[in-house]
Amino acid sequence: MEVFSYKQTFTKRLPVYILTTILIGIIVVAFTAARIATNDINQQRVNDTEQQLNEIRNQSQINIFLSIFRNNYYIALNFIAPIAGQIFFIAVMYSTAEIFAARSIQIGQNASISPYFVAFIYIFTLMFSPTVFFFGFLEFLGYALALVQSINLINSAIKSIRSKDLSMVYNELKFTILMVVIIAIVLLLAAYLESLLV
Repeated sequence: MEVFSYKQTFTKRLPVYILTTILIGIIVVAFTAARIATNDINQQRVNDTEQQLNEIRNQSQINIFLSIFRNNYYIALNFIAPIAGQIFFIAVMYSTAEIFAARSIQIGQNASISPYFVAFIYIFTLMFSPTVFFFGFLEFLGYALALVQSINLINSAIKSIRSKDLSMVYNELKFTILMVVIIAIVLLLAAYLESLLV
C-alpha cells in the first residue's frame, strides 16, 4: 500500500486548488449576473451589509484585520463539512453576489455602462489586480482549499467503504487538519492585504 505523504498530496492537488479558485470567481460573476438580470436584490439587506462594513471601517487597523479574517475563516471552515459545505458554499456565493450586483448596477448607472461588464471587471479586478494586492484571489483560494477538501473527504469515505479500508478516510481526516492550518495562513494574508485597502 502506498505511504501517505502530506507534501505529495498537496503538490498533486495544487492545480485543482488554483482552478477551483478561478471557478469560484466565475461562479460569483454568474450569480451576480443572475441577480442583475432578475433584479433579485434586497436593498434593505444590501444597506444593512454596507452599514456593517462602514462600522468595520471605523475601527482600528488591527480590528479591521481581525474582523475580516474571523468572517472569512468562519465561512471557509463551514465549507469543509461534506455535503453541507457545498450547500453552504452556494448560499454564501449567492448572498455575496447580491452586494456585487447592487454595486455593479450603481457604478454602471453612474458611468453609463453595462452592469454586467462592471460586475465582471469588478470581481476579477479584486482577484487579479496588483493594485488591490490580489487579496480577492487569496480569499477565494482559501475558500477553494476548503471546498476541495470537502469533496476529497466525501471521495475518500466512498473509496474506504468500497474497499473496506478505513486508512484512506483516516489519512484524509489527518490531511484536513493540515488544510485548516493552511487555510488560516492564506486567509490571514488575504485579510491583512484587504485591511490595508479599507
